[in-house]
Amino acid sequence: MLERELQVTGAKSLAYVGHSQGTTVVMALLSSQPQWAERVHLAVLLAPVAFATHVGSAPLVALANFNTDQVFTLLGIREFLPSSEILSRLDGSLCRFEPHLCVNLLAMICGYNDANVDVNRLPVYLNYTPSGTSVQNMAHWCQAMRSSDPGVMSYFDYGTRCTTILGAPRDCNQKRYGRLTAPRYDLSRIDTPLALFTGGEDRLADPADVALLLSRLPRGRIVKWHNDADYEHLDYIWGENAHKRVYAQVLELLEAHNGDDGDDATRAAAAASVCCGGGQARGPRQWWAAALRGAAQWWERRAQRLQL
Repeated sequence: MLERELQVTGAKSLAYVGHSQGTTVVMALLSSQPQWAERVHLAVLLAPVAFATHVGSAPLVALANFNTDQVFTLLGIREFLPSSEILSRLDGSLCRFEPHLCVNLLAMICGYNDANVDVNRLPVYLNYTPSGTSVQNMAHWCQAMRSSDPGVMSYFDYGTRCTTILGAPRDCNQKRYGRLTAPRYDLSRIDTPLALFTGGEDRLADPADVALLLSRLPRGRIVKWHNDADYEHLDYIWGENAHKRVYAQVLELLEAHNGDDGDDATRAAAAASVCCGGGQARGPRQWWAAALRGAAQWWERRAQRLQL
């Protein structure tokens, strides 16, 4: 994805904004391939998740404790919470006719501040949530939740057995990594400026895990850490006041950390103009800023209408 963005825009570097697992993947990239610091001049992490030993989501904790991920794997089930038209319609109907039940289910899994979410919009949100993931991805998170070593972010653990009971070959750490144990990500190797936005009530990016994350990241690379005491995990994307409390600060960061020099910005602008059908030419940073600014303005207009 990042390679494609740089290729299309012609920019030398870009800014990255991610939420939840979107923060996990960029931390994995930047720590395992620090040379990407030359191409990612800023990473904004909303509800960052690197460790999961303190996750407070009851359904996910149960999933991990009962080894449900391993059962799914044995049964050959490869997709977790798949997105489908039927499921989307069911979720939407559930929220329309039983909004409180819908709220409780979502709050139990991910968590959000119901005072900061328009419940009437939940049927719309649930047309796209959950969007599904692989069982292996969920198994990886279950491994993190079951970990006896807090503060460690590891590659997927394939185990030490390289054959099944019947002698058939299977994936194992030795085959994948050339070692018996799964490698660990060394977050101290990240050389990209980081901005973290965390929530005091987040049950997936728990404050205890966030504290561990802050202790593992190189302090010289943290350009901002903002904590909202009442924010939960989904408030960053569903919160009615996110445009004021979060997005405005993200815009300031994007404007302050511009990795393009003049020539690169010109090439990025030209590429953006060609691929997007004209209009005002913008580089990758400007596109992010415009998108977030548009979202903030939309929420502002909506809030004004509600007050009328």
